[in-house]
Order: sequence, then structure tokens, then C-alpha cells
Amino acid sequence: MTQSHEILIDGRINNHEHSMLYKVYFDDTDSGGIMYHTNYIKICERARTDCLHIAQITYADLKQSPDQPLFVVAGLEAKYKSPAILEDTLLIKTKIKHMRKSYILFEQLIYKLNAKIDDHENNTLLFSMDVKIAYINKNNKPTMIPQTLRDKLIF
Repeated sequence: MTQSHEILIDGRINNHEHSMLYKVYFDDTDSGGIMYHTNYIKICERARTDCLHIAQITYADLKQSPDQPLFVVAGLEAKYKSPAILEDTLLIKTKIKHMRKSYILFEQLIYKLNAKIDDHENNTLLFSMDVKIAYINKNNKPTMIPQTLRDKLIF
């Protein structure tokens, strides 16, 4: 697979922000064609995973480390503004709000794509979420994020 295909699959990072597209399919929706509320959170999880993948941080690599650390959700605050509808194209934006010793706070926004990807004024904000991701060791205890990972997360 070429690098250009990986970028298309995983989204892209530009101006300290990860962008990814997602199309709403039938199985994402209820009988009225409105996307289930839990799918917004699932889509954000995929976007964060793709963002980490582009930054060359994979769960497979983490599991090979002696401490077998993981990134896990420690908390989130979600706000639903407007529903996504069957066949909408969604734009998911992910950025790091701040990083502390043992956690990262991500801001994630989901827009209905009405215009170009970078045209925030003409895309409709549907959902916003702040999610705290803790870095834990194999004993499920918070642990310091190594500098090597911190360096990869400065994009």
C-alpha cells in the first residue's frame, strides 16, 4: 500500500489538527434515518486511533513494551447539537487541548460536510466532545507518558 492510500484511509494532520471523513450508512441509523447517539462516540474513537496511527503510535507497539501500557478513556463530556442523517458525509476534527504527565485531553468535533474540509463556516457542527485519555501500565495504574510518545504527539 502506498503512503498516499494510508493518508486517505487514516485521514490527515494539518495545522495541529487531525481530519477524517465518515459517511453515515444505514446501520449507523435508527428507522428514521437519524444516526444513533452512541455512534458519535465510536466515530471519535476511530478518529483518535487514526490520529495516533499517523503519529506512528500503535496499540500493537504499546503491547510489546515491558510495561504493556495502554491509552484508555478516563472521562468524556459530549454535546449533541444537531443530528447526522443517513448518507451525510461527516468531517471529524481531532486536536490535543493539553497533555499532562499521565493523560491527554482531546477535543473532537463532528461536522456535516457542506463545503470544503477546511471551510468551518459552511460546515454544520453536529457534535463536540472533550475526552480525557489516561496512559496506564499493565497494573491499570496511571503512569507517565514517555517523552518518545510525547514527541510524536506534537503535530
